[in-house]
Amino acid sequence: MKANDMSLKKVFEDFYLVPAFQREYVWKERQVGALLKDFFTDSEASEIFYLGNIIVENESTGSENHFNVIDGQQRLTTCLLILCAIRDIMNVQNVRVSPELLGLISAETVDTVTLIDRLDVRVNLQYEDSQDALKDIVQGSTQKSRKQFRGKGYSESSKRIVKAYETIYEWLSNNYTSDNLKLFATSFYNRTRFIRIEAENLAGALRVFELINYRGVTLSAQDLLKNLLFMNANGEETKLDAKWKSFIEELEQVDSQPARFLRYFIMARYEGAVIRKDQVYSWFADEKNRKKCLLSKGNWAPLMETLLDTVRAHRLMLEGKSPRGADCYPLTNLELLGGASMRQHYILLMTAFDLEPEDFELLASRVEDLMFCSLIANVSPRDLEKPFAKWGLMISKINSHGELLEFLEKELDPEIRRLAPKVKENLERLDDRALPKHLKYVLAKIEAHLRQLKHGKAESLASLMDNRYQVEHISSFHSDWEKHGVSKEDVLAGSGTLGDLVLLEVTINTSIQDAPFAKKRPEYQKSEILLARSIAEDLGVGLETRQRRMARLLQQFEEWNDASIQNRCDMLMSISTEIWPFLQEVK
Repeated sequence: MKANDMSLKKVFEDFYLVPAFQREYVWKERQVGALLKDFFTDSEASEIFYLGNIIVENESTGSENHFNVIDGQQRLTTCLLILCAIRDIMNVQNVRVSPELLGLISAETVDTVTLIDRLDVRVNLQYEDSQDALKDIVQGSTQKSRKQFRGKGYSESSKRIVKAYETIYEWLSNNYTSDNLKLFATSFYNRTRFIRIEAENLAGALRVFELINYRGVTLSAQDLLKNLLFMNANGEETKLDAKWKSFIEELEQVDSQPARFLRYFIMARYEGAVIRKDQVYSWFADEKNRKKCLLSKGNWAPLMETLLDTVRAHRLMLEGKSPRGADCYPLTNLELLGGASMRQHYILLMTAFDLEPEDFELLASRVEDLMFCSLIANVSPRDLEKPFAKWGLMISKINSHGELLEFLEKELDPEIRRLAPKVKENLERLDDRALPKHLKYVLAKIEAHLRQLKHGKAESLASLMDNRYQVEHISSFHSDWEKHGVSKEDVLAGSGTLGDLVLLEVTINTSIQDAPFAKKRPEYQKSEILLARSIAEDLGVGLETRQRRMARLLQQFEEWNDASIQNRCDMLMSISTEIWPFLQEVK
């Protein structure tokens, strides 16, 4: 192994092939802009601009000056794009481009098979998703590149390459004149430096890659896992590459933090305990853990297939569907309740995709109850990671409906009952200072329960929690009371508490805000929301006997005062005990 400190000019005396199994170009405007700005800032102080390590090997290329890139393709590709943009700006401004600069972009070589001269690009992307975007830019066909980019003729990776080129072109045009652009070019390829680490062969390069990143160089967990898998591919790199690309495509849809998915995957399926995000790769690298997931030389398929099955099930769950594709309202409700910041429950659910649809729905419903309880009881969802990891291992071994019921009775239900007293206390004290989505969730759950009693079928909360509806204060002057020329004594003591809140269409709410109750009351009758209409109207009139039970749960109000607010709060809490039966056990 050799390690050399080299300028970009020296690095680009050679040629670099990015193997098909490497991930595609992923840098976006933020990373490209940061590199340019960092160089610009450093150049003010005339400092060397280090861009870190690149890891290469050339045994498999059959050429002394052609290297396979194992780590560093994002930086090398971006540097090549910068040189292309400098050349193109100079051409537009009729400034002579030096042969030295052109030679750093591409150069003639002799094909070792045909012995025919050919023009080689300094960085050659060999993965399918490149679709010649980089070659088009290198050859000066930028109009062709942009046309295909705008016309959706490129893959997402190629679009990112073209977008990076456009970002660089615009930045350089805005920051340099034709005279100082030449100075910038010379400075850029002379002062930008890499440590180029040359391994004897591909296996050695992958081991170096693993060692360096294990010690803290910032590469993502999925990149490290990918290289670990390829170290065990044993001649099946093409087959593995296709599977890996499918996995990454799914992963990009399900989580903006891929390391979180891998962390949850390990915790629930193999470990049964919490691990940190920075431990993900070291977990896979440990020999005893590789045995757990059946990863060994030439035997990459079991882990890869399990990853694929899990990420596909996870994507369906995020779409509000069970792993077999059926609508699952509890999953939709969980996303509405917590959003992207609350994903801990998937530690448990991502091991449950072999359950029968009815059993999965039952489990998801109970998990929704638990997550709701933790939020209302002011318990951080993060505190549930440990039990979810333990339960994930248990769920993966369940084979029947009876075993699931036993698991719920012994594990989840006791945790829900433990939180129930605090949940009831905080629900009764809930007011408009709570997080809006939590407040809206509670009112939407009550409304959905009433609709189920009326129509005989369950429904998702999605339509009730969209932006067509707002949480309305029934009392007047609940806020900005001074603007209305009234004293603070005119504001009801219960204003803004649970009994004073209702879900209402934005169109109606806008027309009656801060109006007296006498004017609001007839407007509530125009609402589709049962909780709102029932304030002014007996909803049991004309209904069948089966449906009247819904109406009997609701009260009408002729006037609005603190007694009315307390009565309505008691009414809502009574309905809540039907939605969350565990509240009935709280004294």
